[in-house]
Amino acid sequence: MPLTNQFEIGPHVDVFVWQITETRADLEAGFRWQSTDRTEFTSISHPLKQTEWLASRRLLQWVCANKNLDYAHIAKDHHGKPYLINSHVGVSITHTSAYAAVAINTSGSVGIDLETMRPKLWRVSERFLNTSEAQQVGNDIEKLCYVWCAKEAVYKCCGQRQVSFKEHISINFSEHLPQSAARARIKTPTFEVHYELHHRFFDNHCLAVAF
Repeated sequence: MPLTNQFEIGPHVDVFVWQITETRADLEAGFRWQSTDRTEFTSISHPLKQTEWLASRRLLQWVCANKNLDYAHIAKDHHGKPYLINSHVGVSITHTSAYAAVAINTSGSVGIDLETMRPKLWRVSERFLNTSEAQQVGNDIEKLCYVWCAKEAVYKCCGQRQVSFKEHISINFSEHLPQSAARARIKTPTFEVHYELHHRFFDNHCLAVAF
């Protein structure tokens, strides 16, 4: 798994991107299994998705080893948000067929998403774009992919269910600068939270990180 990108966002957030070049058998052979891992892995029916799952977990183990973090196990809370057992470090995982990525935050929560830029996103755009965002996006697939990734990252960082991408999450396009910061907000009837966003484009992919 060649490390293709590694970067810091401020003093607390680190991002790691690996290209998936191994077979599922190669990844499985070097994986440190926990009982719950087997349960989750066997519930994935598609072989390609199994490879992506293994790659993202192998990357997380590599990150922990190289950042001197204890890796006892990764679990999920009652909202489905992943966390490291016996660790205060925030963690988030994402993957496509070509890449796996991990973000860690030593001072709080973090969310990461990685998406291939492809036309089929237009089919579901009405589910996640509010009116203002739809006007800003226009016919630009790069902006569309960015909004989708950003909202996914914010949703993962929040870690709460019952959050609507279209109704509750908004992206501030006025600060949307290449490889730089933007702002996002979740506003529901019961709570409001603001987030910082960072994003990058590479190899027909968009990567977004929220914290």
